[in-house]
Amino acid sequence: MSDPLLDVALRAALAGGEAVMRVYADPFEVTQKDDKTPVTEADLASERVIVEMLTAAFPDIPVVSEETVPEAGFASPAARFWLVDPLDGTREFVARNGEFARAGHRDAAARQRRVHADPRARAAARRRCRDP
Repeated sequence: MSDPLLDVALRAALAGGEAVMRVYADPFEVTQKDDKTPVTEADLASERVIVEMLTAAFPDIPVVSEETVPEAGFASPAARFWLVDPLDGTREFVARNGEFARAGHRDAAARQRRVHADPRARAAARRRCRDP
């Protein structure tokens, strides 16, 4: 049986991941958010794609996204919402070491699905889990 939420999330994550890798293929600019953490066009391009796809498919489910969070934060948006981190590991992305993941989602029950990750990042995460 197909889950429409998961189906759309997977398609959105894959499209967001493609946007990330298009940026990764060429030189890119790094700027800083208000909290002094790095942000790249990959973060923003992936976020645009993911948010657009999620809101088009499920307009009644709010989207909270890392790159557009207001400085004061968000009030609790709803019992169910999309939480988008379009590029997890921007510092690693900037360092071009392959230890970053692209696009995930979380619902209010805190179930997280990482649906698109660089194989080198998965291998590095497995090593970190094994190593004390």
